[in-house]
Parts: sequence; C-alpha cells; structure tokens
Amino acid sequence: MYSCEVRNRFYRAEQSAIRDIHRIPMKVFGCSVAYRRTSSGDHVSVRLEQKHFKAVKEFFETAARVEPVETPEADLIGFKFEFNAPVCPPVSQIIRSINRIRAKAGLELVNPTHVFRLRKSQRTCKGT
Repeated sequence: MYSCEVRNRFYRAEQSAIRDIHRIPMKVFGCSVAYRRTSSGDHVSVRLEQKHFKAVKEFFETAARVEPVETPEADLIGFKFEFNAPVCPPVSQIIRSINRIRAKAGLELVNPTHVFRLRKSQRTCKGT
C-alpha cells in the first residue's frame, strides 16, 4: 500500500503495510513504477518488473526453437503492455534473444517491425 505523508487514523492503523514510492518501486501489472526526485525535477519511471521479464524471456527462448516465426511475433504483439519507451528496450532484448536462437537453428528470424507497428505512436521503439 502506498500513501502520502498524511498522519491520520488510517495511516496509523496501516503504517506497517505502507511503502514510500521514493524508496520502494510499486509493482503492478508486471511493471515496476518508481518516483524519483532529481536536480532537473520529479520523474516517474515505469519498467518491466525484473522477475516478470525473466519469465517472459525464458518462455520465448524455449518456444523460439520449435515454433514458426508467426507464433513469437503474434505472442509479442499480444503482450498486455503499452509499448512505451521504457518497455521497448526489454522487448527488443527478447527479440534479439529469440533471433540468436532461431539463427543458430537455421529458422526464420522475428521481424521487429512486425512487433512494434501496433499504433503510429508506438513506432518509436528503437534498438532492435
């Protein structure tokens, strides 16, 4: 549970369960949300949660050896994540990992542009 610094009856009753988002990122829907104060202002950081990322990557690496190329592309497109800037690098890393495995097996590679072309606003993902 997350709360601001309001000291009321609820806060006192739930104090042991309350976390400060400045110190401990909030984990929700497979993402980690953090809030940082820097010299240039306040920033919110949204990233794939590491534990979730590893599980997803292992799933795709296992499937990469046997599935036709359309399957990992469709599965990546079906991700329940917004393909915003913080999510693109980990997804790109998964695609590179899939393609390394598929290249060694002599299979067709996943085309990153098929995965990242969901919406015009989401075509800004780079690094694949």
